[in-house]
Amino acid sequence: MLLPSLQSIRLTLASFDNLNVLKNLHAPAIKSLFLSAPTDPPVSAFWDAASKFIQASPQLVKLEMYDVVFLDDTLTKKGGKSEDRSYAFRDFLSALSNVRILKLSHFDITIILQSISAAAEWRIFPSLTHLEVRFTRIPWRLFIDFVMNQIVSGNEGIGTLKSINLQNVWGLRDDEIMVLKNLCFLYSDLDILITEHISEWEAKLLDLDGLISKFTT
Repeated sequence: MLLPSLQSIRLTLASFDNLNVLKNLHAPAIKSLFLSAPTDPPVSAFWDAASKFIQASPQLVKLEMYDVVFLDDTLTKKGGKSEDRSYAFRDFLSALSNVRILKLSHFDITIILQSISAAAEWRIFPSLTHLEVRFTRIPWRLFIDFVMNQIVSGNEGIGTLKSINLQNVWGLRDDEIMVLKNLCFLYSDLDILITEHISEWEAKLLDLDGLISKFTT
């Protein structure tokens, strides 16, 4: 199906096994994609179809992914189907080279950061200007490495990342939050907003990791 004038689309897939929408839809002018699939864990075929769709959409600059479930850490394991899925997922991340705005909600960001770290491709999003993350645990060391590589682009100097919005996240200590906020003083073009931060005590009380694990197992 060719939709040459379509600029925005919202896809909620009932099953990752049903990839006909991604495979058959051609929208070369699309600028914004919302993708949600809260039922099945993504298979390699899904990441491959998503990569090809995005690669065929050169004007896509905004990607939102909500409620995307994962099979624990299968995207970072080696061997067999897990390794195939890992490669397919990294190919998907590489396809996001033109994305400027990335919004993730109820989405285990650790999976993304582990995949990037394993491939040593911290600058995998060369065009990213805005990152929004909602309702997930923030793995501090992986996250700060990613942020610094997006702010400072090696020998090229200043990177592209201009704003970070963290909402209803947990896993950060007070001193780590302060480090993030202080980056705004070191890099005047950077804006960091942290709202409704959930303390580790509250996260344990509400069993938020257990709640997120329902999406990831």
